[in-house]
Amino acid sequence: MSIFKAYDIRGVYPTEIDKRVAFLIGAAFGTLNPGTIAVGCDTRLSGPQLKAEFIAGLCSTGADAVDLGIVTTPVLVFAVQHLGCDGGVNVTASHNPKEYNGFKLFDSAALPISYESGIERLQRITERGNFRKGHGVASGVAITEPYLTFISSQVKLSVPLYVVIDGSNGSASLYAPEACRRAGLRVHELNCTPDGNFPGHEPDPSKSVNVRDAERSVREHDADLGFVFDGDGDRVAVIDATGTAIESRRIFSLLARHVLEANPGAKIVHDALMSRMATETI
Repeated sequence: MSIFKAYDIRGVYPTEIDKRVAFLIGAAFGTLNPGTIAVGCDTRLSGPQLKAEFIAGLCSTGADAVDLGIVTTPVLVFAVQHLGCDGGVNVTASHNPKEYNGFKLFDSAALPISYESGIERLQRITERGNFRKGHGVASGVAITEPYLTFISSQVKLSVPLYVVIDGSNGSASLYAPEACRRAGLRVHELNCTPDGNFPGHEPDPSKSVNVRDAERSVREHDADLGFVFDGDGDRVAVIDATGTAIESRRIFSLLARHVLEANPGAKIVHDALMSRMATETI
């Protein structure tokens, strides 16, 4: 089975994705996207090694790399725009178990690259080995403070809330608690020590077993809400004040209502799996 998927590149480390594969994918990405590329990784144990090899491959084509360190995918997306990069790559396997790793790819507009919009071409270049040649430069940038400043500037709460943040030992552990505090929330941290072994639970909040800690913690601390993030912080489960996970269709409907009240007549895009509740709300 190919590691080149519909929306990312993903496989088991090191049998399907290893240092050599990471270098080749970096070289292919630099061939397709010359310029300056933001690169980060989540907390998986193989992340730093794969990130280093990806950057080496990228720079071998003449592209430059901006190493962000450990980031969530939303932080990477922010960095592409904030730093004016020509693309971005996060080394992550998202919500998959710890033995997996991979790459999420973004263009200069910080939009995700799918199989149709670029991964297929990347696969062809990787397999053929026809890379550009050059001598790019890698540098590091501290993105945490600019990101947290941006997030806090977007949020204004009229009512103070007490929330439980379950970081799933992933990269959201480094950002979500502080972002919430800056927004004026009281925070109880759960599984917020970055650890690629994911000792708390698997980093997949769509599975009920992985939100039980947060549900229990919301009840025990009499919190208003709970949030459980996945490995790279771009998925979240929401827990209500009774300690019950809220269905994603309800969250989507609430967000759609909020957007449409502020922007009457705006268009809402959703996938085919979204329920009638969402379409009726819209």
